[in-house]
Amino acid sequence: MLLAEYAASTCRTREMVHLLLVLLLLLLLPNGCWSATTNARMNDIDNELVGDPVVECEETMISLTFKTKKPFNGRVYVQGMADDERCARNFASNSDQSKFSMMIQNGDCTMQRQRVTGSLEGMMLSLTIVVSFHGTFVTRSDRAYRCMCFFRNIKTLTNAIDVNLVATTELLDTAKTPSCLYSIHAQSPEGPPVQLGKVGDKIFHVWQCDDPAYGFLVHSCAVDDGRGSKFDLLDVDGCAIDPVIQPDVVYVREKKIAYVETFGYKFSDTTVLNYQCSVELCKRANNECQGLSPPICGRQKRGIFGNGQPQWMTKRNGTGDNMDLVTSLEMMDAIYEGGSADRRLMDSAIEKALELQQERGEMITQLTEQEDPEGRMAQNCLHAMAVAFCISVLAAVLLISFAVLIVVVIVKRKVNRKATFDFQSSIAK
Repeated sequence: MLLAEYAASTCRTREMVHLLLVLLLLLLLPNGCWSATTNARMNDIDNELVGDPVVECEETMISLTFKTKKPFNGRVYVQGMADDERCARNFASNSDQSKFSMMIQNGDCTMQRQRVTGSLEGMMLSLTIVVSFHGTFVTRSDRAYRCMCFFRNIKTLTNAIDVNLVATTELLDTAKTPSCLYSIHAQSPEGPPVQLGKVGDKIFHVWQCDDPAYGFLVHSCAVDDGRGSKFDLLDVDGCAIDPVIQPDVVYVREKKIAYVETFGYKFSDTTVLNYQCSVELCKRANNECQGLSPPICGRQKRGIFGNGQPQWMTKRNGTGDNMDLVTSLEMMDAIYEGGSADRRLMDSAIEKALELQQERGEMITQLTEQEDPEGRMAQNCLHAMAVAFCISVLAAVLLISFAVLIVVVIVKRKVNRKATFDFQSSIAK
């Protein structure tokens, strides 16, 4: 009888422990964790790119053509320009097509331009296009491609000798012209070149040509943000249009350079600054540079030369050889509302951006490393389940200990009752 009661109480204790474990799990787990964990596996986007996209470089635009395994319902946009209609396309209504092309006009959508010199002289245009498989969010299925186009410049001079009764001989030769560079430096004209800066930093725009026999005039300079906004810096005569933003250029004949000192500035809604200037050459030996380089600007622009001839009447004696030079700069805000801690954070961000800048010039095919909401929710649920399991084990140990204590008390009572009953029976006899 005693063993039967003990077994029954033990079974009831186990049932209570199991019931308490289930209740603890239901109470501790956040709402929707089970469904989120399951959906995180079930809702993976069942589509992907087939092969590598193809970049096509045309005279006025850059296009990226790609193909997907199934009909594409996502969107394609230039990185950082997802809300600009010129730089993004949404294919949510597509139901049958799996091949698409994204075309960007040259110079739009923060497209970067870089002058290339050396054996292959020309212009490099580049931008990053994102292929996203979701119409709103960035997911782990997305891909980002760095599209680059190189346009080569070839300068040739054709000479023809035509003499009466003599066969015409056509000579084709490459004209040797000076090589000129446009670069941006920090601290001084000879300082380190920069591609990233802060608003208010002192920077130097430097133009340099390698042939001492030639002088040059920097003129018709402008800066744009890659989105269509443009601001003129130098006029056709090489004089500053807004000296507050960029003053007149300083020419140093001995060093064969021209430079201008400015303080960092930027457009209000973008960090990209694309600069373009024209450089006109002149031969020093033929006095072609007189009145051309350096230009006469400011108050002297309306003055007269020593011979009494107004400056606006002088003939422009340059060679007529003009070359367009471009460079780019990214400018970050420098608004500090704290102390040195804010400055350290900004400097750290700039260092990271500089590391990214060093990767320019390479074709990148990368997975966009950003967490999707479903994956984050699944991780939170797993963490909650682990915590709930630990608490449940601890609660189970406490409950089992309590149950064992109750059983021991019950057994002792039974034994005491039996002993009392036997004692009373013996007395009665």
